Amino acid sequence: MGIQPLIFCAYDYCCQFEPGSHNARYCMLHNCKRKRENALKRVVIEHPHDPTDLWQLQEDRKKGNMKLAQAKNDWLLGKSSFAFFDLETFDLSAEFGLVLVSCIKWRGGPTQTFVAHGDKDERECLLATRDTLEQADFVVTYYGTGFDIPYLNTRLLINKERPIGEFRHIDAYYTAKHKLRLQRNRMANVELALLESVQKTAIKPGIWRKALQGNKEALDYIVDHCQRDVAILGNIFEQLKGFINLSAVRWRRYGGSY
Repeated sequence: MGIQPLIFCAYDYCCQFEPGSHNARYCMLHNCKRKRENALKRVVIEHPHDPTDLWQLQEDRKKGNMKLAQAKNDWLLGKSSFAFFDLETFDLSAEFGLVLVSCIKWRGGPTQTFVAHGDKDERECLLATRDTLEQADFVVTYYGTGFDIPYLNTRLLINKERPIGEFRHIDAYYTAKHKLRLQRNRMANVELALLESVQKTAIKPGIWRKALQGNKEALDYIVDHCQRDVAILGNIFEQLKGFINLSAVRWRRYGGSY
């Protein structure tokens, strides 16, 4: 069993303690469980006579809840696996196009690259991508809500395969859009603003067409482009992670939130 994050005593926030079970709410140090039981037996529960004492108690509880949420966020950040995901495709519409390259970079780990050489092995690329993403605790994309995730699911269905099953998705595009004030929220602009460099390479339509025709140099360019994107995404995530409430990220199954 892993180390549990410290929680505040639910009776009067008198201290923080490490819970011994999943439903522990009261500290043993001050016998607060017994105090709570005795308080429930009283017909009238005494409140501070001075309203400022009550207000201070309420504010202390708010701060305690904030610290508790931050402790849980840090705990999730330290124990969870994060997969930074990006697709490179031919055509932006999934019914006409296909996936050329898929990259998944693990936080603090390697980058996995899956390549499709046209229709003949796109299915294997799609399945490898889906199965790898399902191993992650959190999938992180940049505008994956509007493109990468639905594109992958559409191509899977067209290939008579099931879409992504259970996963938790963080879209760093919306974090940057809602938490920062930038002139533009494209990845290259966020990279320049936060990291003071631009490693992202250009999308050249001619290269994408050549790759579809089997040109190895063109496909190598796209692989490098995709690998750079997931590396940049990982660096952007490290800059924005303080704005993300990981506990609030919902589990999704076939696109539904639970």
